[in-house]
Amino acid sequence: MEIKAATVQDHEVLTEVMRGSKAIWGYEKEQLEEWKDELTITQDHIKKNSVFNLWKDDQIIGFYSYKQQGPNLKLDSLFVHPEFIGQGMGNIMMTDFLERVKPISKERIVLDADPNAESYYNKYDFNTIALKKTSIPNRFMPIMAKNNPNLEETHLFDSKRLFVRHLSLEDLDDFYDMQRNPNVMQYIKPEMNYEEAKKELERFIGYYEDRKKMFRIWAIIEKQTNTFIGICGVYLNKNNEEEIAYRLRELYWGKGYGGEIAERLFDFCFETLDYDELYAYVMEENQGSIKILEKHMSYDKIIHSEETNSKEYIYKTSKENWIQHRNL
Repeated sequence: MEIKAATVQDHEVLTEVMRGSKAIWGYEKEQLEEWKDELTITQDHIKKNSVFNLWKDDQIIGFYSYKQQGPNLKLDSLFVHPEFIGQGMGNIMMTDFLERVKPISKERIVLDADPNAESYYNKYDFNTIALKKTSIPNRFMPIMAKNNPNLEETHLFDSKRLFVRHLSLEDLDDFYDMQRNPNVMQYIKPEMNYEEAKKELERFIGYYEDRKKMFRIWAIIEKQTNTFIGICGVYLNKNNEEEIAYRLRELYWGKGYGGEIAERLFDFCFETLDYDELYAYVMEENQGSIKILEKHMSYDKIIHSEETNSKEYIYKTSKENWIQHRNL
């Protein structure tokens, strides 16, 4: 067995390996045909990415591919020829990959896992940090990450003064302080009592393990005091759009934290989660949030929300526009 860098002449063989390996999971022929373009390795892909083949005698029996993606490395392919699945070939390639990228200083390694392969990557300390919608309704692809050992394992991302982590039940008192405040909740939903806030927090935490609902809400922590100051996140709304959200306790208004966390949330969604487009919905009266969104997103349209019986502004931005905006 030998692992060697791929050449552009290998693209057809790698495509065959990729499609054959994917078919093992039992997808319908029509579905595989729909994914035909996604399950194709082009010569251009080999030129632009780091691609390595696993050889047995004179046959390519697997390959993996990775690239730099913002502050991360992305493992975007790891496939074994169907005749060799279950014989440890994936482990050989994963071990080679992890050794090969050790000298590369990046925040984390990320990958989009087939739902059937999530437990395989768990063995290599990859954890699911979010979900990505697919062309199959109600089927979501786990976005998994393995942090650089020099980073705090609990941090999803940081800004200068803040960091973001998973919510926990230990956040309940501070979470309740936010949810009971009518000034905080006036543009969102009615303020909550303690039991309602507890149920809401438990619901958010429960979504971390839910693979059938794309809904991720995280805690915002002030670095200097290690204090819970609010929440932020991204979820798939009823229009099948990736929508961002953030909310701060009133005590922490007026410090520039809203803009600071919004900017890093965009970075995380586009660079780590690799989303293509993001949306935000905000009530017309919420001028503070509108000012923040207008710095980072483009106005799309106004709708009448039946839920709030008010006008809502819709903002959106694409990954391409965000990168251009950030580099200005």
